Amino acid sequence: MLRKIGMVILLMTVWQCATKLIHPTSADVQRAKEWYPDVDSLTLVTGMKLYKKKCGQCHKLIHPGTFTAKEWIRHVNEYADEAKLTDNQKLLILIYVQTFSRDRYDYTQVDKK
Repeated sequence: MLRKIGMVILLMTVWQCATKLIHPTSADVQRAKEWYPDVDSLTLVTGMKLYKKKCGQCHKLIHPGTFTAKEWIRHVNEYADEAKLTDNQKLLILIYVQTFSRDRYDYTQVDKK
């Protein structure tokens, strides 16, 4: 019984600590076009999925709002080889994380439920 309770607590802790990624909206696509004119919703969603899959395979995902857009370039470039990213995958991930970076997304408007 104690072992089951311990497992439940562990699973709840891991679940609560998981980084919740922002699913792009049409407003996010329009905002991303300021830096990447050819962006569409598929670009941002694909970038999000690649970020989750490729970066999340080695470590807990870092919320995009943790870094500025410029800082994300350094982080993605630093680990691109280790994650075996193609140039296209690297670009898609950068577009996603930079769109929601600390300096490009207004986190004061996020509903904190």
